[in-house]
Amino acid sequence: TRAAVRLLTISFLILAAQYSVFTYLRPYISETGGYGIGASAFLLFLLGAFGIAGNIAGGYALDRWGAKSTIVGCVAANIVLFVALRFFPGPLPLTALLFALWAVASWAYSPSVNVELSASTGEMRDVALALNMTAFNLGIAGGSALGGAVIVTSGVANLMLLGALLLLPALALSATLPARPRSPQLDARCS
Repeated sequence: TRAAVRLLTISFLILAAQYSVFTYLRPYISETGGYGIGASAFLLFLLGAFGIAGNIAGGYALDRWGAKSTIVGCVAANIVLFVALRFFPGPLPLTALLFALWAVASWAYSPSVNVELSASTGEMRDVALALNMTAFNLGIAGGSALGGAVIVTSGVANLMLLGALLLLPALALSATLPARPRSPQLDARCS
């Protein structure tokens, strides 16, 4: 369906944006912030820990605001964070805060995409969810290649701009998703 293609494209673009930066994060951290190995390891730890928190927050946001609002909010937040990380380098505590927010926004969209894919593909949902993993992997590969090209042509500092630019079409596509009514909360208690 068109909705599934749109969602798969959004997943591809989000992962391409993330991995255009993430693949080269160590040189980015070192060159733009002047951070050594210890600070780099700490920032990478934050990305992992807050990525898990983002996935949990994404489930909560999906239940509270619906898939479309969650996806649009996550993509928009990532654009803002990429621009902030590019143009406002700061001391380690500020960078750590931005990295933590980036990790949350990066992974909070995922539950919404999976729910929307399931809702829009009916009996083909298993195929659609498998294709979503393919979109993830293609995004990782494509983003990594684009990030390498940016480093060679304009320098590591511009990786964040590449990430933001890749997210602009994802934001436009996200805004065209249907606004489905939220599902009522299910009572998990046994009757």
